[in-house]
Amino acid sequence: MRKKNKIIKSSFDFSSLILIIINIILNSISLFIVLLIPASYVTNNGYLIILLSFGIPLFLTLMGLSSAFQNLIAKITITNQRGIYREEKEFLYPLIKNVIHKINNNYNLKLDIADFNFKVFNDETINAFALGSRNLYVSEGFLYNNLLTSEEREAVLAHEFGHLIKKDSVFMSSVLSCNFIIRILGYVCTLIIALNKKPKMRTKGSGGIGILLVLAFYIIFVKILSDGIFKLILMFKSRKVEYRCDAFSASLGYRENLRSFLKKVEKLEITSNINLIKQLYSTHPKIPDRILALENYDNYF
Repeated sequence: MRKKNKIIKSSFDFSSLILIIINIILNSISLFIVLLIPASYVTNNGYLIILLSFGIPLFLTLMGLSSAFQNLIAKITITNQRGIYREEKEFLYPLIKNVIHKINNNYNLKLDIADFNFKVFNDETINAFALGSRNLYVSEGFLYNNLLTSEEREAVLAHEFGHLIKKDSVFMSSVLSCNFIIRILGYVCTLIIALNKKPKMRTKGSGGIGILLVLAFYIIFVKILSDGIFKLILMFKSRKVEYRCDAFSASLGYRENLRSFLKKVEKLEITSNINLIKQLYSTHPKIPDRILALENYDNYF
């Protein structure tokens, strides 16, 4: 029981909160750097610039935590999604109900299939992913590939329910949506700075040297600290989360089924040498590492 509690001990862990706070701070400093000169075209109120710099990232982070915003992002980014056809529902829903039944029995939860949304995306690869705390997507390849057994599909669905229960993509959504929009604002402000028109509030940053300093600081905070070091930490956490969701599936009795699924996927993938940098910035561990972790489940988790 202690092992199970470790796997699913809370819906939103402390490390996620710390990373969200760090992300807000980094984005606030980045935005302040690039807002300082453009904002001075319309105001000489430094406090307003500071308020905007810290208020916008905070607002975007909170937006990222909302289900409505997550659904909006999903509609925009997942262009090939669709609803589940009746015959697909007749095939998929019994598998989902089996998984939910095991989760409720093993973890004393009260999940219901009606509490979740299930959608299909047009892709022949075998794939599934969770979004927010209610949405689960499966690919057409996941539904129709004859290589998979029903138990292997259930093992994958259990993995995805591990994400939903712990709200993993809620955390990622709040971070990445904030980062994405701040980057757009940063590029717009940088463009305005590059035009080098005279602002109403004359500052040292209004000259050519000031512009170079602004760009240098922006590169330090965005490209090195945020997109570099912080993203490295974020991806490390993402890979740990994948191991945890594998453990969650295994704890429901799907260890062998998930192992066999991963081995099948590994055979289907094009084998190529991934360099160290790409692996460090990857959201998922290498499949052999996941298989090894499952083989050593009792000792590893």
